[in-house]
Amino acid sequence: MDDRSIQLFENALKDGKEKVYSIRVMVVGHLGVGKTTLIKRLLGKDVNILERQSTEGIDVHLNCCDVSLSSHEWILQKKESEQDYRLQRLAKVLIEKQQVRSEAADEKQDVSSHEGEITDISTQDLDAEEPNIVSPHPDLLKTGQHVGSPGELRSLQKSNANTMVISEPGENVSSESRMKDPNREILQLLQKNADKIKHDLGKYAPLTMWDFAGQYAFYTTHQMFLSSRAIYLLVSDLSGHIDNMVDDEFYFDEKGKMKCRVIDLVEVWMNSVHSCAPPDNEVMNSKVIPPPVILVGTHADAIEQAGKKEQLKQVPDAASSPAHSKTLPNLIQRIRDFFTKKGVEASKVESQIKAGAKKELDETQTKEYCHEICENYFREIRFHLKDKPSRFHLIEEDFAIDNTVVDSKLEDLKRKIVEVASQQPYWGEEIPARWLPLEQVLMNLRAQGRKVIHRSLLENMNQAGGVQISTDELDLFLRFQHEIGTILYFRYILCVVVVFFLFQDALWTKDADLHDNKDHILLLMEQLNIISKPKLYIDDASEIKEVNYFFAPCMLHVKPPREVIFPEPHEQMESSSVMCYVFTGQFLPAPIFHRLLAACIARWPLATKKREKTIENQIFCGCGVFQIDDYHKLTLHFSGYIICMRVTRQGIKDKTPSSKLCIEVREFIAKVLNKLIGYLGHSLKFEEFIQCPDYSGESVNSLIPVDKLKENAEVRCDFHDNIIESNKFLKFWFDGESDPILPANNTDGQDEDDVDVPITQEHINHARLCNALTTVCSSALREILLINVPPPHTDIYKVILANEARLKKQLNKDQVMLVFPDPQGLTTGKVEKFDTSLLYTMIRNVSSVSTPSNGWGKPPNDNPRDTTLGASVERIRMHRNHISGHSVDGKISQQEFGDYWAEIDEVLRDIEIVIGNHGYLEDLDKRKNQAITPHEARELQKKFQEYKKQTEAAASDILSTLEKAVSIAKTLQGNQT
Repeated sequence: MDDRSIQLFENALKDGKEKVYSIRVMVVGHLGVGKTTLIKRLLGKDVNILERQSTEGIDVHLNCCDVSLSSHEWILQKKESEQDYRLQRLAKVLIEKQQVRSEAADEKQDVSSHEGEITDISTQDLDAEEPNIVSPHPDLLKTGQHVGSPGELRSLQKSNANTMVISEPGENVSSESRMKDPNREILQLLQKNADKIKHDLGKYAPLTMWDFAGQYAFYTTHQMFLSSRAIYLLVSDLSGHIDNMVDDEFYFDEKGKMKCRVIDLVEVWMNSVHSCAPPDNEVMNSKVIPPPVILVGTHADAIEQAGKKEQLKQVPDAASSPAHSKTLPNLIQRIRDFFTKKGVEASKVESQIKAGAKKELDETQTKEYCHEICENYFREIRFHLKDKPSRFHLIEEDFAIDNTVVDSKLEDLKRKIVEVASQQPYWGEEIPARWLPLEQVLMNLRAQGRKVIHRSLLENMNQAGGVQISTDELDLFLRFQHEIGTILYFRYILCVVVVFFLFQDALWTKDADLHDNKDHILLLMEQLNIISKPKLYIDDASEIKEVNYFFAPCMLHVKPPREVIFPEPHEQMESSSVMCYVFTGQFLPAPIFHRLLAACIARWPLATKKREKTIENQIFCGCGVFQIDDYHKLTLHFSGYIICMRVTRQGIKDKTPSSKLCIEVREFIAKVLNKLIGYLGHSLKFEEFIQCPDYSGESVNSLIPVDKLKENAEVRCDFHDNIIESNKFLKFWFDGESDPILPANNTDGQDEDDVDVPITQEHINHARLCNALTTVCSSALREILLINVPPPHTDIYKVILANEARLKKQLNKDQVMLVFPDPQGLTTGKVEKFDTSLLYTMIRNVSSVSTPSNGWGKPPNDNPRDTTLGASVERIRMHRNHISGHSVDGKISQQEFGDYWAEIDEVLRDIEIVIGNHGYLEDLDKRKNQAITPHEARELQKKFQEYKKQTEAAASDILSTLEKAVSIAKTLQGNQT
């Protein structure tokens, strides 16, 4: 959590808290290794080994059993329902509050004898606390239970003085109303179940298991459901070998390969787990970083059976092994190796195998080699990961499990899961007690069969309920529920039940709730960049065609031609340098690139290429080519853990790619990547590199760090043994940022205004604020506009055209030309070119953003702080106006700079709480100490001077219009007299 969330959480704890113990087990691994069977065995369920059915998506076994906190025993037959569990938690809170009241009344009274007693909560005590007792929200009563059932207990919660009350002190309350008072019935229920609560209170932790499908087709969505607050069981099949090829018809990588080894997918899962580790990688026991991973091997019985002579008799040669026996030849070879090490002559081993003797091996020998082979299997996995950062997630102990019979090692695995869980930093953590009623609302919605609900519904329930929490705290509550696996929370949409393949038509007809929320689900999938609507040019590219279908980049199979990645020189084409994003830890989850590709598809039309009689879109597995404008194309591709991009321009006289356009591309790509990392992998990081011009896929050593290029006029590529001119390669992507790296005593290339002109810290302060407002704040406003176009999925340009008449009355002449450049009114200007002032006007007039509490054009409320999107938009406008007032002298003091920067930071935090993490705060933080050249400082000041002139011109136009109106009114009045 950030500092603000931490403060919010700590304040919420002051009104009451409770400790939470829960275990979330994520079972992962490639297909066919027995994950589902393992879960059934752990949960004591019957397994038919003749039935093999693959999991689709994720199967969630929510609160499937209880775990004893004292003995670590799994209670598979739950001693109480989920509602009873909440009854116990609520009772615990009430007991603690009763003890506090008793201690406050008489500090000398010994209350230790009453610890854990609930029978002391009397009716008289309830009367004394009545003003602070809240009534349950109506939705808490919609589960078909009678009034006073355990389902209502979560609504009983003491709060602060601002809490809605049932009655004020001294108010007359009729006996009839008291009889029907749900709080009184809750008290009676607590008293009625006192013995049970005293016995079971705080002794058990609920356990939830997630069964992840092993087919590679699901991996692109699996990443978003991983959590740092879980125990992972990484499952493999011991009867095979880590170098065996996985028979997964859905597998393909960015290079077009259709096969991979077992160990490759083990590494994918380990890297995926590592990507969701906490940013600080807090070390547990100085050995394991969370989340912990337990290696589990299945089919241990197959190894033992393969070692018996009767089984060996049935094993054919490896070359002629049928499909159903493909794993046995590997086992036989491993058995040969085992006995050879034991000193048994190879000829005797071979003769016994070929003869197919009936006599079985000695049982002790069988167990010995079985254990040795299993241990060696795990050693090979650990050896493969020895240089990978993900290795620190592995606990020391591994488990070889027999999936066909009841295995005593299953109990060892259960105990280890609880032991590891109890060592996690979140074990026994305290949460605000006032969250309990809203948590009950979620559970009741789930009990009603609701799969998808809108955040606004919860906001309404929160406001109508007795214990109201702020909008910020509601967001914190939902994020917490997402982390512990109760719900899935992404920005506006809340999914109570995990559902996959939501875009299959067959599913809509089977589930009315999903069909009713189809637009919300599709919007979610678009916002998560799982699917995207392509943009297509019409004829002369003067108009964009809207399509009625979605595109899923994760399903691409065709390998890109080499000439797409490494284009041949052409007399009418020139390319920029190749910008690369290299992910640290040598890991880039494929879903990250798939979503980046989807975002690009939504931003730019796909480039096309004629092949004989067809026109093909230039979109491939791990690669896409986009038509940025009539002359420029963007090629984006990834390989391994590196994303590369190149901009190419076609022309005769002018074929050098536009630096301005390249910078816009780089900023967009970086913004999307930061956004994706925000919800797909907290520990993922990337660095910027420039590709050596001689690079052709040989080595990452031919990539030059951007920072190194910025610091030196020339840089040597060690791999190709050549010298690179820094400016020549940086100019496309960074423009002015390359100015400082000119050789010493050489001012060539600098503007005359920049030479020998002193720039003070006050100038730099002003320039940095201008930079923040014209980049980060503008990006935030642009995103607010795009995601609040009514109704969802509506093209923003269509909305602008539909409101042309009204907008032209609100815009000045320059803005009208920018928004409506086409005299015929067929197209509009690009939203990417709208500045802060224009975006503000658009949000006010064509978006669904609600009006701030004080109205538009006025300072929003600060006490209490209005954190709505409308208020944030208004604050950005105010900050820009204030800072533009300094544009004449271009100076801002250090004190003013600190105040302005803190205010902008707070506004962006408010925005991200509502629309999700878009990397605005990280971007703002980078710009706080960013180097500003004299040229850049003056350019930023010029922009603000132009803005000030535009504002003054607009005000002058309004004043002139008012004067004319007054003149006309006076004339009319004179005529009437």
